[in-house]
Amino acid sequence: MMLNRQSSLLLLGSSLAIGISTDVLFQQDIFGLNFLLWTVLWSGILSVSLFRRNKLNTLTISYILFAVANAIMVYVRAEPVVQVWSVLSTLTFIALLFATSYLDNFFELSFVRRVVEYIGGSIISFIQILAAIVKSLSSKVEGKQRKTLAIPGIVVGTALVAIFIGLFSSSDQVFRQNFTWLGDALAPLGDWFNNFNPGRLFTTMFWSFVALGWLGMVISRNRVNDTSEVKLPRLLSARDTKVILGSVCAVFAVFVFVQLRFLFGGATLPDGITYADYARSGYGQLLLATVLASGVVYVTKNATKDGVSRQYNWLPILLLVLNAMVVVSAWKRLSLYESAYGWTMTRFVARMGLVCIMAGIFYLRIWISGSFTNKRLFAISWYTLAVVLLGVAILNPIGLITRRNIVDLPSRETALDLTYISELSADSYGSVCKYAPSLKTTYSENYKSLVTISQFFDRTKFLDQQSVPLNEQSLYRNHGLSAHYTSSESFGDKYYNCLK
Repeated sequence: MMLNRQSSLLLLGSSLAIGISTDVLFQQDIFGLNFLLWTVLWSGILSVSLFRRNKLNTLTISYILFAVANAIMVYVRAEPVVQVWSVLSTLTFIALLFATSYLDNFFELSFVRRVVEYIGGSIISFIQILAAIVKSLSSKVEGKQRKTLAIPGIVVGTALVAIFIGLFSSSDQVFRQNFTWLGDALAPLGDWFNNFNPGRLFTTMFWSFVALGWLGMVISRNRVNDTSEVKLPRLLSARDTKVILGSVCAVFAVFVFVQLRFLFGGATLPDGITYADYARSGYGQLLLATVLASGVVYVTKNATKDGVSRQYNWLPILLLVLNAMVVVSAWKRLSLYESAYGWTMTRFVARMGLVCIMAGIFYLRIWISGSFTNKRLFAISWYTLAVVLLGVAILNPIGLITRRNIVDLPSRETALDLTYISELSADSYGSVCKYAPSLKTTYSENYKSLVTISQFFDRTKFLDQQSVPLNEQSLYRNHGLSAHYTSSESFGDKYYNCLK
């Protein structure tokens, strides 16, 4: 990496500017807006870098859009769970953009090689850029020694003289009298140092060094010569594979038979067990079982010595079909439990997992036929997960959960969980205002209780929570658009006065 003095100074100045900007954003109360601005900042830098390298194509543009869209969801949504997965999705797409910019043949590498090159390369690029900056700023002596003006020394020395005069003048009156001709010019400098916060300097320098390292990845270019895929060792014989797949298929077949009989066939359950109790537990285990079964199909196909002959390809396909039926069974269990006890965020996330697993089963079926490579299988699975997470964040899961709990109350066995609804994040406000009035006639007591205990309709209490700085409170109190909007009159007129 070659840098001249001008480019090195520009790079250092840019890193310091980005570090200061990041520190300023970090100190503010509106977490979502800060994160969105930070994402837009780095997306812009990476977009320019990709454009200059002719890498700004459909795929990289989609990465940028996904990163910004997820950052917007961090800003808009108040539900902590949604914010967490949106933050992780944003950071993942930003990391993909960095890797695409840094590695010329990023998409040709295997997943393992990408991770290794990304981590190792980022460290190497940081060291290289520091070395290049030091080399470009150091004076080169070629031939006869030349006299140069000590401009950097003059500038630094003058600044230090002003700083120490300001410090000593603010602390010693006799010393200050010697500089009365300067008036009060240095007083603000002394006052600033008197109130100096070392923590801010540390965080600013930290983010500046991080920015310098990331800019180094953007500037440097690298190509990995070895693009061979990392493959599993083929240790299983065809017979071993048939035994493994056959055994798992047998267990899945027995489980599916039981599910078809009791969940879908309406068979009478043993005494003392209701359908709600039957469905209440187990979908977590079913989620794990479906993931493991998909992994068994993938590993056995890749680890078999000579591959499974076509006449035995029906075994992994059969396991995938049975696995899909288990997913349907888990979905049914969730539906039965929700119809009895209502919707929660945990159960909603479980449904999201089932959707992703079903999509993965479909992709595995295509992969078995040879239409997908290993790399494409992982890529499309990741994109599906990203689309599901972003789509659900846009749909506002807490709003949907609140709506279903209120609307489905007449068909449920249990009463409306007013405490749960009242403790939901600000994402539920719209649904409560829209659907809670429907309780007035039939469930008047529930409606009155909801109005009484709903803490997020207590404007005074809500504003008291919002007045606490973010760095002094739990992140779970970040109400989406935060105090700059939720404390406004328009917000109050729209939500706080909707229940009468």
